[in-house]
Amino acid sequence: GAKALGIADKIGSLEVGKFADMIIVDTTSVNMIPMYDVLSHLVYCNERSNVTDVWVQGNQLMEKRRLCTIDVAKVKKQCQKNFEKLKQVIAAK
Repeated sequence: GAKALGIADKIGSLEVGKFADMIIVDTTSVNMIPMYDVLSHLVYCNERSNVTDVWVQGNQLMEKRRLCTIDVAKVKKQCQKNFEKLKQVIAAK
């Protein structure tokens, strides 16, 4: 694909200097057993909860199911704050 698009120098393989997105999947979960065909299982049986680690363009975004680049507690707090404001707006109408 990358070669056909003329961008094999940027993507298409895991090499230093190339863009790379990669995940690690926990294949020991119940939904992944029995593992009779790895590719088939990744396509048809894998769930988002099976993904443990994520890298995008070489940057790790999730490690051991924990987000690395987002302060989850801060986001939750802001969401709750926004929800409370929204409730007030709706109640005022």
